[in-house]
Amino acid sequence: INVAALILVATVFYRYSLNLNGREGRFFLNGPIVFGWLMGFVFLMSLLFFYKSEEKKFVFLSIVFLFAVFWSQSKGPLVASIITSTLFIVYFGKRSPVKAIAAPFFIIIALYGIAYHFASEDFFERFYAIQRLLNNEVAEVDAGSVTIRSDMWGDSINLWTEFPLFGSGLGGWATYIDDYLKYPHNFLLESLSETGL
Repeated sequence: INVAALILVATVFYRYSLNLNGREGRFFLNGPIVFGWLMGFVFLMSLLFFYKSEEKKFVFLSIVFLFAVFWSQSKGPLVASIITSTLFIVYFGKRSPVKAIAAPFFIIIALYGIAYHFASEDFFERFYAIQRLLNNEVAEVDAGSVTIRSDMWGDSINLWTEFPLFGSGLGGWATYIDDYLKYPHNFLLESLSETGL
């Protein structure tokens, strides 16, 4: 948590000094996706430490790190953080329902307030893709992110059905599907299509 906090502070100063907005440029040491996953992981770690220790500083840290996930504008880390924190609520809710629900509720309210006052409409446009995907109404604007991944995942399943037992071989996805993209941006489907069952 301390290391991630240092990375976050350095990233804020780095991006501010270069006047970088949106997802353009690096997030200090990382690109926006890796930064989002790192912040999402530490968000969950902070939430877990709160549940284990009941120290309120971990609620504050959870808010900071979840806001950093939003800041990266990476949909995967955001969805994973929401799903996993929901599982935390269910698991810890059996022991203490009030404590399990109070921290995420406070975190969501704080994030909503911060985002409502400081974020532009363009900031949220990337996240609307999640809703469009769930409604099966993917727009042209999603072609570079959501639609292409959906196509790659479908191609991966098709490749696996051609070579179900042993797969298409290591590097087979690039050979059979797309040498430019190299892999389907999904570790499980890459493994399944290249190594089979």
